Amino acid sequence: MGSLYDVIGGLFLVAGTSFLLLGSLGLVRMPDIYNRIQAGTKATTLGTLLTLLGVAFFQPAWSLKLLLIGIFLIFALNMAGVFEIGAS
Repeated sequence: MGSLYDVIGGLFLVAGTSFLLLGSLGLVRMPDIYNRIQAGTKATTLGTLLTLLGVAFFQPAWSLKLLLIGIFLIFALNMAGVFEIGAS
């Protein structure tokens, strides 16, 4: 059963890093500030949460800690991205 968790965790890690890559490309490619804010915050938050979920499949003992980190990041990443890009 451990190898099934490894495969699922690996898929979540690949999906998470793909969203992070696409979100960073969206910051470069989007034409105006509002589209850049949306691309940066939504894709980065989803990519980070998928990456944390993948790590939870590799290390099940860390699940509660990763859940708390994920809840914190839902609030912190969205607000930090909006303020940082909106101020520039």
